[in-house]
Amino acid sequence: MNACLVIATNSYGGAVRVARFVYDILIDMKFNVTVMNVYSEGDGFFNDIEHENLNFVAGQFVKPLFKFKKYFSKNKFDLILGFAGYMNFIIALLNPKAKLIISEHTNHTAYVHFLYKPLIFLAYKRADFITFLSKFDYDFYKIKKSQIMPNPFFMDISDEKFEKENIILFPSRIDKNKRLDFLINAFCLVDEKVRNSYKIVVCGDGSERDRCIKLAKENGVNLEIIRFTKEIDKFYKRAKIVALTSLSEGFPMILIEGIYFDCARISTDCISGPRELIEDGIDGFLCNLNDESEFAKKLEILMSDEKLRLEFCQKARKRKSEFDPKTVYEKWENLIQKVIKR
Repeated sequence: MNACLVIATNSYGGAVRVARFVYDILIDMKFNVTVMNVYSEGDGFFNDIEHENLNFVAGQFVKPLFKFKKYFSKNKFDLILGFAGYMNFIIALLNPKAKLIISEHTNHTAYVHFLYKPLIFLAYKRADFITFLSKFDYDFYKIKKSQIMPNPFFMDISDEKFEKENIILFPSRIDKNKRLDFLINAFCLVDEKVRNSYKIVVCGDGSERDRCIKLAKENGVNLEIIRFTKEIDKFYKRAKIVALTSLSEGFPMILIEGIYFDCARISTDCISGPRELIEDGIDGFLCNLNDESEFAKKLEILMSDEKLRLEFCQKARKRKSEFDPKTVYEKWENLIQKVIKR
């Protein structure tokens, strides 16, 4: 059988990592798989896989509609899997003569254009199945042919012996949504003696990088920027705390990864995901979205109370089985088989 797996662009992002996970499942199931890259070519999880490049420009609608239609008319697929953001609903609107599974990796509040939401509702109802990352979206769309599909944990933790250091890890892009500046400002409010014993390590890059470096220097913050790295597990193994300060998320992998590497987790209570991954004061800390003072107070507790930090880590471990790759593999395999047999 022939399958087409559609991604926005080849990258090291969460959605593409899951797409590669599903690609490997399809290969195991003996599918002939074509990978379609919607936007310009990039460096990422599909580097070793030959794929089609459509080279769309972000924000286009009409051109992709005709190009997708031509492509799917020319190439006959039994199954199409969409991991391509808002391009997913364009594919669904075309109603290609193939089974269609859409994997949603953002949250519905991200679709701000007034036309997007009605189009998405229409398109998703035409798909054969939808997977959502969070209860937040699952409850919003209320589509019968859908389920919550967790992202699997991918990294190797076979040794599970972590030499922890006084590091707050920020494994995210440096942009206006992820808000490294929020973390720096909150960090500056922590008691000086506690603050001087810690450093912030960033594994990421982005448009706000230079501004955040300047902000850290002006305030004497020990900030180290590694940029993106394939060896991020090395930093998780060293970090005592992982911090998320986003305005919006789909379902943040860093809060899952923190569980496996015994990093105490602190996050803004943003839409969506953190509230489903952290029970405030039990296995981590949640903070109001724009309250730097609250974030600083809770961060200082984690930095200075090692007993509580370890307690949070121990309680968080109870959720490991939810994100085990074998468990998620079986869920995807069963879903694909069910959709194909319909």
